[in-house]
Amino acid sequence: MYIRDSEQKKLKMVTLTLELDWTYEHFLTYILFVVASADLSVDHDELIEIKTILTTEGISEEEYSKIKDEVLSKLALQSTLRQKETFIKSNKDYFLDCEEKKEQIVSSIEDVIAADLSVDENEFITYRTIKAILLG
Repeated sequence: MYIRDSEQKKLKMVTLTLELDWTYEHFLTYILFVVASADLSVDHDELIEIKTILTTEGISEEEYSKIKDEVLSKLALQSTLRQKETFIKSNKDYFLDCEEKKEQIVSSIEDVIAADLSVDENEFITYRTIKAILLG
């Protein structure tokens, strides 16, 4: 893709940059927050569910707080779903080395969506999009 101006180049760098200090848990947290925030808010039940998923993965509360802060800093740089989709597409092969991990993330997304007992249309669209990226 040819980039015509520095603003587009900066945008591309922000969305495609592989976070070299990130772990699988960072990527998982990133995806869960992308879906949870699709309705423009992350409610308390969704936060609890994300934290539960990560601590079930063996992450301590202190590590979770650090990972969450790093992920939210990355998300603050990405304002559109397309940027987030591009980031996921660009990095999924690095972080997800087997089908089992991909399916586990899809299951975790479903748990986060169900956490607040309502499924917003934007959350559902984001879920379907990410599921297609991960499993496609």
